[in-house]
Amino acid sequence: MWSIQQRISRVGTRQNGPSLQRRLIGAASLVALLLLIPSLQANPGGEGDATRDFTCGGSCHGDPSLSVPSSAMITISSDRNETYSGGPLAVTATVTGMELGAQRIVGVFLLSSLNGVDDSPSDTGWTILADGSGGSGNYVEHRVFTAEEGVEVTWTLRAPSSEGEHQLHIAVHHGGNNKAHLGQSLSPLNITVGPIPENLPQISDSWEPVSVRGLGVETELVLPIVNATDVTVEWRLQGGQTQSVVATSGPDGTDSGGTGSGEVVLWSVTLPAALGASSIDYRLVMVNDDFTEATPWMELVAEEPTFMPNILAVRLQALALIFATTALIIALTRRLSNGASPTSKNRTADSMPMLGVAATGFGTAAAPPAGMMAGATAPALGGLMAAPPPIMAQPIQPAILAMDDPRRPVGWSDEQWRHYGAGHIEKMDGGQ
Repeated sequence: MWSIQQRISRVGTRQNGPSLQRRLIGAASLVALLLLIPSLQANPGGEGDATRDFTCGGSCHGDPSLSVPSSAMITISSDRNETYSGGPLAVTATVTGMELGAQRIVGVFLLSSLNGVDDSPSDTGWTILADGSGGSGNYVEHRVFTAEEGVEVTWTLRAPSSEGEHQLHIAVHHGGNNKAHLGQSLSPLNITVGPIPENLPQISDSWEPVSVRGLGVETELVLPIVNATDVTVEWRLQGGQTQSVVATSGPDGTDSGGTGSGEVVLWSVTLPAALGASSIDYRLVMVNDDFTEATPWMELVAEEPTFMPNILAVRLQALALIFATTALIIALTRRLSNGASPTSKNRTADSMPMLGVAATGFGTAAAPPAGMMAGATAPALGGLMAAPPPIMAQPIQPAILAMDDPRRPVGWSDEQWRHYGAGHIEKMDGGQ
């Protein structure tokens, strides 16, 4: 019995082995592909605010050589035509009359040239303190409601250290009519950068303006300023009245990042907390006996903290989903394959009773299982047998003949009687 069961098990292993190996190889391939996927971030409907060259590496709206001209009207202006090395400057771009795509997004560039590469203002020494959208890039995107209303963008800059004439340009990218459109300002903005006036109050080059804050918390600004005797921070809600907060100077004195000939003093001021998502504009007004200097308006955005998904957790969830899907496919495959092959089921059922016959020899039925009572039916076996086994043909055992049987013909030897006696008796009985 044991040898037959081993042979059946081996046959089943040979039949299922390659199929199982193929499933395992497929699952391993899926896992490998998942692990090889790089961490990418898609930007549907735009590329996002950033510092970019005008060509964007061909990734924003296509290479300029593959785009069509824009019908946008572009104007560029500034709060002053002259500034000094490291001094403030506010540049405003207004874009109207452009074509609009399905997303109604327009990307606006502030450029130092129209070469297409290395044309960000930072490439020529300018520092962008604020871009009007809570960042400090030369490229910002805005959703436009109507082409007539257009979009207005203001950048707050710090002038480069190199003195002389500088030019700034505005360019736009946008969609419309299933095409990419490019446009640029007709004439540049000319700015003269001169030397720093003596005793001019100014903020240190080391200061970076605060552009984003949370909700419900007061915002403290620490301002490293040189040559100032009084400092005031003016702020306003967009479209509201201007409010003033007087800054106080700290007891500690120096900051090696300062400019000018005077000593850098740390001034501090506290702005009221924002109760909801909103934005305010603020600027610094610095005063001494000779000058009153004000920075351009800068935007401070209050927003709720955004949820950033954990890429590791996302990958682990994807792995779990792959394993669960693979297990479900394997289970369904096995179930469908078993239901689709009734011949194999019948073959297996027919082979079960033969185990007992083979173990006990010809003409001897297998012994009933332990605990089985005489006359017990199939359900009494606890469901082990779904149906009674088929009746197997039993080999006929040769009859044992007596040597002195009176039916033995006269003259037959003992050997003849052993071999042919049974047939002789059956013939004498008429085949019964």
